[in-house]
Amino acid sequence: MRRLMWIGGAVAAGLVPVEAPAQKLVAKQIVLHEFADCLVKNAPGKSHRLLLTELGSTEEQKVAVEISMAGSACLRGRPGLTMQVGPIRGAIAEAHLRRAPALLARGSTLASIAPVRPAKADGRAFVIAYAGCLTTSAPQQSVALLQTPLASPDERAAFLKYGDTLPACMPLDQRYTIDITNLRNHIAAILYRNIAGQRGVAGESMTEAAE
Repeated sequence: MRRLMWIGGAVAAGLVPVEAPAQKLVAKQIVLHEFADCLVKNAPGKSHRLLLTELGSTEEQKVAVEISMAGSACLRGRPGLTMQVGPIRGAIAEAHLRRAPALLARGSTLASIAPVRPAKADGRAFVIAYAGCLTTSAPQQSVALLQTPLASPDERAAFLKYGDTLPACMPLDQRYTIDITNLRNHIAAILYRNIAGQRGVAGESMTEAAE
């Protein structure tokens, strides 16, 4: 899992990156993606329904619980799997996009929107806001990020290529430890939802729409 420390400053909206010691991709992250692949394979419609909910909403939590229960068979042999919505949703989004590369490519056709600095927030609310700003401001770079191997040097390089968008989307006068893996999860979820909105897809998996 890769983390960078960012210090928000009022001067020129600058953020000073300080790299924290890198950690190897833990086994649970691999297990999480295997679980997501299993869910998407066996319940593409239900997992797609989760990806259409608003991030951080009560509906998202409700559907995530339903999917976890429906996908109990996918949990077998995968002890200690996180049940946090953010990682699960991100892994499911990437699983859908891997099954239909054309959909991920369509993310590059989304219009870029000038960064709007989000309000200060804590916890997952901050991650959703920050990832949302990065994704809508730089959809092409978001696609490039999701095409890199997890926790790889290429992933870190792709993240840093957001360039000026990174400080532009960060609230000022705040200190954050950015977890690239967590941000990637939310970028994947937001990009999938944005692609769905562009296509007007509802109900069925976009994987089927791409075939």
